[in-house]
Amino acid sequence: MTEADKFNYTVREIRILLNKLSKGNFDNVSKRIMNDFQFTPSILKELMKIIFMKATTENTYLELYVKLCKHLFKKFADKDNKEMNFKNLLLMKCQKQFLKLKAKEERERKSRRQSLDSVGSNHSQTGGLTDDDADFNKQMLFVFDSEEIKHRQKLQQFGNMSLLVELYVQGHIPEKIIEMCVQTLLEDLNDQRTEILCQMLHKIASHVVKRAQHELIQGNSSSPDKKKKPLQLCLINLDFIERVFQRLFPWRHAPELSSRVRFKVQDLIDEYHREWKKVIYGERKVIDEEGFQCKYVPKVAAKAHEVVIATAGGKKSRKTSNVSEGKAYIYVPKTEVAKQALQQQSLMQALFDGLSPAMTVPEERRES
Repeated sequence: MTEADKFNYTVREIRILLNKLSKGNFDNVSKRIMNDFQFTPSILKELMKIIFMKATTENTYLELYVKLCKHLFKKFADKDNKEMNFKNLLLMKCQKQFLKLKAKEERERKSRRQSLDSVGSNHSQTGGLTDDDADFNKQMLFVFDSEEIKHRQKLQQFGNMSLLVELYVQGHIPEKIIEMCVQTLLEDLNDQRTEILCQMLHKIASHVVKRAQHELIQGNSSSPDKKKKPLQLCLINLDFIERVFQRLFPWRHAPELSSRVRFKVQDLIDEYHREWKKVIYGERKVIDEEGFQCKYVPKVAAKAHEVVIATAGGKKSRKTSNVSEGKAYIYVPKTEVAKQALQQQSLMQALFDGLSPAMTVPEERRES
């Protein structure tokens, strides 16, 4: 048996095992994949390609493939030889797929400009395929026709982002990668980019909000988890999610988007108000245009005696909130604000005690 025959035989056996992968036989299949074959850089790269293809086109089994990747990350983690580092191979493939989206959009714009000038006939005949497109077509040609291949290429773009988000949620890739992808997609929104963002943000927001709620519970318990980095210090935190949402939500009425995509944005807005906003704004206090300090609460939790707060000095007798329009705010009394300021001053004094002269709070600030 020649080297080429051995390579083809090994790849075929790996593909057969991956086709059998399920929740019931995951442990058995994963052990066979990692232990039954003699891996070389070329075979490991082929394994990565097969897993990437399946993870990005078979969304139902995405969690299983990410779980398998976790084992492969540990087994093939050669820092000196990148060709035998599975995580490096997979992330490079994901990055190339993401950049291909942008390159494809640029080719389409160029093709449209050429067609307007009656110069793009040759490009339309060749289809403008890159090496990656040709590689994808070769793997799919024996199953699908050309139109189906184009459709699956589009689905693979969505699958690629789903794979990256799932790897981030499972803690296998740095959050900087996700932040870069989100910022790049926001630069020039269109139908496909907006739809990908909606899909990504639903998973990311759910993960971040659940983590924030877990940290709140841990913080109130006697044994908080000190191993994990606090969410507020992470790059992707509640403030990041809120900023991205506020940039995306105005596109709900953008005429550039199709009605189908606009309704996907509306679905995300509904989920935001129903599930996430009360957590994102749970500890955030804002100053309104009249100088009142307030914090967001769910509409159902707003009570008349909580919303109406008299101000000091008698200039304003009460502050009301238009709950019928969904604006539900609890206004914080001035004494509570002053108490919080004094607590913050005390904390800062404790932190800097011994490093600098003792910090004192001016009497006029205490009285106010």
